[in-house]
Amino acid sequence: PLLRVVVSSRHMAFALRWVGFMAAVLCASPGMAQSVSDADSTRVEPERVAILILAASGVDAELADSLTELLIGVAATRGNLFIVGKEVLQARLGQDEGRSLECIGSAACLGRVGVELEVDQVVAGTVGRSRRGWVYNLNRIDIRSGDLVGRAFREVSGDLGELAASL
Repeated sequence: PLLRVVVSSRHMAFALRWVGFMAAVLCASPGMAQSVSDADSTRVEPERVAILILAASGVDAELADSLTELLIGVAATRGNLFIVGKEVLQARLGQDEGRSLECIGSAACLGRVGVELEVDQVVAGTVGRSRRGWVYNLNRIDIRSGDLVGRAFREVSGDLGELAASL
């Protein structure tokens, strides 16, 4: 390539946080709101969702937090969601990083945490480095049924931009 741009993980983390924030702001813009009379006649309770990505091998917690914010921003654009903050979910998982990672891998543990948080779904997973780039695993658990309703496991080659686009 004629020009190669090198972006530090700290700058990419900031960029990912900014993109997630902008997605959430755009979703909440007045142009996307219903009129009061329309809202009263078609009011549906928003689905409550908790979202969290934890750092795995070779990834620092700041990057995992930024990717969580990005995923929250994308989810917010889908509308009719009440997203439980990642800090609340992390607090319920416990302070020990090893125990939190164990819980992320267990549908039963995520279900218990989801019931405690009174959410409809939990989306949780990990992101780590691989020889070719990045690897992530996300699980979506329906709390009422206890079923795993979605799962994504991807290996992404390339930089953080490629990882963000894949999420």
